[in-house]
Amino acid sequence: MQKIILLLLLTIGLSAKTITPNDVYAQSILIQDHIHFLLKHYGIKHHHNDIVKRTQISTKLKPRNAWQKSYEILIKINMLRVSYNLSRIEPVGMEPVEQLNPDMVFGQTQRILAELKIFEIRKSIKVPNFSVKT
Repeated sequence: MQKIILLLLLTIGLSAKTITPNDVYAQSILIQDHIHFLLKHYGIKHHHNDIVKRTQISTKLKPRNAWQKSYEILIKINMLRVSYNLSRIEPVGMEPVEQLNPDMVFGQTQRILAELKIFEIRKSIKVPNFSVKT
């Protein structure tokens, strides 16, 4: 009996958390907070439309889903890293799909946050602790 209870507790502990679109959105807000902090830190006056014009990647493809948007953000982070003499890390590409699993986009948002954290640490920028908003 004890083995069955132990096995039950172990399987409950090993079950993976289901990532929802709300989790992904919360991470995107966290990314936005980091970006706004960095813009303020470097004294960059900005309006969203001006940033889009300055950093627009000129391709004939248009973003079709959240994965594509996150891919473009990682490309722009690479441009930032190169301009500050930091090494580049190529983003992972993926063909557009009609139904995208939120787990995949969540992974991309985690990578964006990690890239921003690396940049902030390498440039010795003291960043406040942003909390995840649900």
